[in-house]
Amino acid sequence: MPLLRFLLASAVTVALIYVLDRPLILKEKTLPPLGSFFSPQHGFWMNAEPVGARSESRQLDHLPVNQGISIIFDEEMIPHIYAEDELDAAFAQGYVSAMLRLFQMDLSTRAPLGRLSEILGTRTLQHDLGQRRKGMLRTAERLARAWENDPTIQPLLQAFTDGVNARIDELSPRSWPLEYKLLDAQPEHWTFVRSAGFLLAMCETLAQTAHDIPLSNAYRIVGPADFPFLYPHHNPLDIPVIPDSTGQSDGATPVSGPGPATMDTWGYQDWLPASEPGIGSNNWALSGSKTLLQHPILCNDPHLTLTLPSIWLEMQITTPRHSAYGVAFPPLMGIAIGFNEEIAWGFTNAGHDVRDWYAVRWTDADKTAYQYDGAVKQAELHIESIQVKGLDQPVLDTVRYTVWGPVPNVKSGTPQADLAMHWMPMLDIDDQMAKLFQQINQASSIDTWRTPLLRYDVPMQNALFASKSGDIALRVSGLLPIRPSYDGRLVQDGSTSANAWKGFVPDDENPYVENPAQGYVASANQESTSPAYPYAYYGVWEAWRGRYLNTRLRQKNDMTVEDMMALQNDNTSLQALEAMATYFPLLDTARLDATEQLSLKSLASWNGRYEALQNMPVLFELWDAQVDSLTWDELYAAQDSIPVEIPDDWRLLELIRTNPNLAWFDHQQTAEREDASAIITRAWKTACAQFQALSENGKGYWSVYKGTDIMHLARIPAFSAMDLELGGNKNALNAITPTNGPSWRMIVELGPETRAFGVYPGGQSGNPGSPFYRNFLPTWQTGAYRTLQILSKEEIMKQPHLLALTLHPSLP
Repeated sequence: MPLLRFLLASAVTVALIYVLDRPLILKEKTLPPLGSFFSPQHGFWMNAEPVGARSESRQLDHLPVNQGISIIFDEEMIPHIYAEDELDAAFAQGYVSAMLRLFQMDLSTRAPLGRLSEILGTRTLQHDLGQRRKGMLRTAERLARAWENDPTIQPLLQAFTDGVNARIDELSPRSWPLEYKLLDAQPEHWTFVRSAGFLLAMCETLAQTAHDIPLSNAYRIVGPADFPFLYPHHNPLDIPVIPDSTGQSDGATPVSGPGPATMDTWGYQDWLPASEPGIGSNNWALSGSKTLLQHPILCNDPHLTLTLPSIWLEMQITTPRHSAYGVAFPPLMGIAIGFNEEIAWGFTNAGHDVRDWYAVRWTDADKTAYQYDGAVKQAELHIESIQVKGLDQPVLDTVRYTVWGPVPNVKSGTPQADLAMHWMPMLDIDDQMAKLFQQINQASSIDTWRTPLLRYDVPMQNALFASKSGDIALRVSGLLPIRPSYDGRLVQDGSTSANAWKGFVPDDENPYVENPAQGYVASANQESTSPAYPYAYYGVWEAWRGRYLNTRLRQKNDMTVEDMMALQNDNTSLQALEAMATYFPLLDTARLDATEQLSLKSLASWNGRYEALQNMPVLFELWDAQVDSLTWDELYAAQDSIPVEIPDDWRLLELIRTNPNLAWFDHQQTAEREDASAIITRAWKTACAQFQALSENGKGYWSVYKGTDIMHLARIPAFSAMDLELGGNKNALNAITPTNGPSWRMIVELGPETRAFGVYPGGQSGNPGSPFYRNFLPTWQTGAYRTLQILSKEEIMKQPHLLALTLHPSLP
């Protein structure tokens, strides 16, 4: 009997060890080994951080730095870095970025490089295949090699990389970020390729418009006569980024070329997810002539996908050459948006299209050769190898490269079949993005700010400047391709070099303005210039925020920081105001019942502000969507099988005002011949019924209807902020959507003593178990701000702080 009990106990012990040491697969989800995850010494318990202020000092020795570095974390976990040279500052930034956001840095670079499956398994394999087929990893490797060979970049980026890896080398499994324990994964050393991967991720977000294919399909549906009528280049009401732009070149404006390249099958498919409408940013700067205290004020609020942890990491970097404060991207060195002792700077996305698609004419069944300029040219076959967690062997995939770029798909009848992607970041260009922010951080004048922008390539940005000397400026920065016979909106014939880009707009001819007579500069993702600009270009332009912003800035000459705070949080939609002014006169009120009449009276008194607890924004959105869908019913019907671009909302309002009897207003599914009035009336009746149903279900308030969530990077609900009570709208300056919004609000007044304010929705720590994971969120949510200060080492040491680190060099 004792032997039997011993054997049973041994069997149970072995079984427990087996179970606790292996991942558990439940349906489609894989759980980490429970033994290591719940281990008191190594598991998730070790990631809990105490609540409440604490103060400690630590010294780290034998590091690859030149001199001692001090890093003081204030009461909000903001690192203030004090280094004796720029290399040590880069090392320290890499170290604190990894200290606070290691898993975020890992995941945000795995995604663009097509390496998610290494830690997430087969569920992300299709994503990784898509990224590899677009050449993302290959492009990142090329960028990394170029940076390795650039003596102006390599030492700084190597110092940053060394700082990240110094932090990784300090960690043991017990101190790995919690997400690694959940995924049964581990961190790996940082490389130049990782930094390049993050740059490409930003290019995907900001410089990868996905409109060529939907527009080409729209061209086929509406025909060559109606296409330029329904999809015009220019909004006549727009106020461009660069005021009174007339261009600086003798070149003639190229005209649009022929329609899209002819394909054997009708209609292009598209595998790229469309970016969320409304993604963009606002920035503006006022000269002293527009402010109450006669000091320039710079404001910036980039609108990006909101995540936890935030895409931004707040910090101060001080060396003998400069002191800068602001927010950085954790995988990149330098402060991206911020201020120093003399200037402030910011960015918004310019929105220019720097990616074109070319139809490839293969000459063989295996699709290894294609027609080009009357000859047969061999495609380069590149084999991608993807490691997949849970699989014994890597997944291999062959990608075909043409003179234009990669062909992401060659299987007939599938998305983007036989289209080559020509994208700016993939060209062999001298990209200086790796050191751009670090150079701007040291600038002290308009000239020293502008100089590094002349070497900046992609993604195109509206770069903003203000200084204590009183200067303000705005430059559309980046390489702008010259397209000789078309504007890049449609898929082009890839069999001829005649459709190739003919170089780039010269650096000194990029749109630019400094110290304009109007006393301010402003951008909100609207068109860069007036039609008089001598180079043709195309992009996705915002039609409402820029006009509203300019109108507000023109109204006063004694503006204050408090006025700027209110403007950044302004929920007014010019689109809603102009749409209601257009719809109301054409609404046939005789056809409305009593409830619809009452709802109309309520909407007529609405001020166009998308406040969180108002219900009129919901009613208007329902009405506006119905007008759009009933007008363009033929195009929406085609979307069931292929992606089709819908005409811009500003164009629809223009057509209603100027041509209400247009044939496009005739709803094809009815025998009646409708005009704009009939469409608007029918849309109102439908919207009222929808609104009543939503209201009865408790979903009639704007914040509930919109449903903004700030998700954890790995989409873990417990680590996310869900169902936030927020106002805002994609067409308002406070452009909050279900997933996007002001990722960083900053206002800097450049008087004798700089006054700066800012906030982002999150916290400094990437650890969900930290009190600093999302502690800024309530401040951001209420539209409030935190004070931002550049402090000397002596000043911050006199204040309460959480941690003082000293990094010492290796002994000789």
